[in-house]
Amino acid sequence: MGGEQSRPNSSQQRNQLARQQNQQRQQAPYQGPVGNNQNQSSRQPNPLAQQRANQQQQIQQVPPIPQPINQQRQDDPRMQFMDQALNPNRANQYQQIYRKMTQNKRDLKNFKLLVYLNKESIKVNTTADNKLELSFKVDSLSDCLIRVNTCVSEKKNINNVPEMMYTPNKDDYTQEIHLKKGMQQEINFNQCKFDLAKMTGFELHKCQYNYYPITFSVNYQGRGKFYAFIIYGYFNKDGNNKINGVHITKQLVIINGIPFEIKNIYGLNMATGTTAEGEASDSAQEGVADDGDGKECLICLTEPRDTLIMPCSHLCVCRDCGNQIQQKKYTCPICRGNIGSLIPIDMIKKAKKT
Repeated sequence: MGGEQSRPNSSQQRNQLARQQNQQRQQAPYQGPVGNNQNQSSRQPNPLAQQRANQQQQIQQVPPIPQPINQQRQDDPRMQFMDQALNPNRANQYQQIYRKMTQNKRDLKNFKLLVYLNKESIKVNTTADNKLELSFKVDSLSDCLIRVNTCVSEKKNINNVPEMMYTPNKDDYTQEIHLKKGMQQEINFNQCKFDLAKMTGFELHKCQYNYYPITFSVNYQGRGKFYAFIIYGYFNKDGNNKINGVHITKQLVIINGIPFEIKNIYGLNMATGTTAEGEASDSAQEGVADDGDGKECLICLTEPRDTLIMPCSHLCVCRDCGNQIQQKKYTCPICRGNIGSLIPIDMIKKAKKT
């Protein structure tokens, strides 16, 4: 009939009509609940849908702000390492460090101690008026300044190099002596005196951490550089608690700001065939001297002694025997102490040639 709406006959037509109606409903605005007679202008949209729409608009309108590259590099330690490695000024810094290290090696290779204070020559005398007098001998190939300090507190930097030596005051606890170039120069008792009454409140017979009862500092200049030779010690006492000598704990040489400790070499006189006058005989040296001529290695008994065992400082083996006992983890043939390292002594061969 003409007045009636045509109905779809097939299932395909019905499905197509349903899809069109669903699309129209989605595109149409929200009309509110069914049966609501309010006007369209007074109807409120769905709050969740409105919130999603606002979020999408904010995302589209406000573009993401990129993080600065510098901030990213600061947060990432790997980028910091790359920046330091690729820094053009870094190459200049490495070159300066390399030049400094190379120069220090050259200075150490060509270094010679121009001023030496013989620790065995240090003597002490106490007077009736409670004065402490010191005497010692110095061999000097250059003009130097000798500073004797008592009751010393030493300050070191991060590299363990002495920077300053503090005393209660300079007048009563420090003596300075200027020497010219010369050998076997003797400082007598009248040139170096201290008042024991000023030192009664201080420890004189023991070293504690960075405190030393007495120090001898020898300072001189050579080839535009400053050198220092420092001797640390404390006072010996007899049965009546009277000071009768100085015991040396260590000797230090500072070359271009690098400290080196001087140690005795036991057996050097026997290996070179020389004797040192005025030096006390050590038990280790006596043991070396009793063994044959005293110049041959204690293990093979054929090669000369040219290798120093550390840390005991015994010169008693040749280079081949020293390497073998170190590889097999043997001990020193004299004191039976552990072997930390071996130091070749080339001056033995030079002495034999001359």
